[in-house]
Amino acid sequence: MVIRHNVVRGKLDAPKGRTEDNIGITKRLAQALETHPRTGPFVFDNKGSHFKEHNMNAWMMALVKLAGLPWRGTRVLRKTCGTRIADGGGGVAAVATHLRHKDLGTASRYIDRRGATSRALKALES
Repeated sequence: MVIRHNVVRGKLDAPKGRTEDNIGITKRLAQALETHPRTGPFVFDNKGSHFKEHNMNAWMMALVKLAGLPWRGTRVLRKTCGTRIADGGGGVAAVATHLRHKDLGTASRYIDRRGATSRALKALES
């Protein structure tokens, strides 16, 4: 997927890092996005415009409630992504690349370390 623009405070802006960039996505996500109807330039568009942050939060809160899970905000999605990349053997550099962080210290905050020792020992036993 190519990131070309970002919406900041309701206005189109350059993406994070100020440059266009390719990011990897799973085949399952690519298939879901290909079948999702679009009427404009945005991945999730609102009749040719973009959704506002409060629209996305309300949408996500409804999905979380439907799943019977506690609401922890949308930031948890980035943390989950970072943790899964690290758990899959990607390490902090891979997390930084995928989440578009220039600093490894910033990227390391997106990795949930609970249970990391037991996962590391399990990997050593394999």
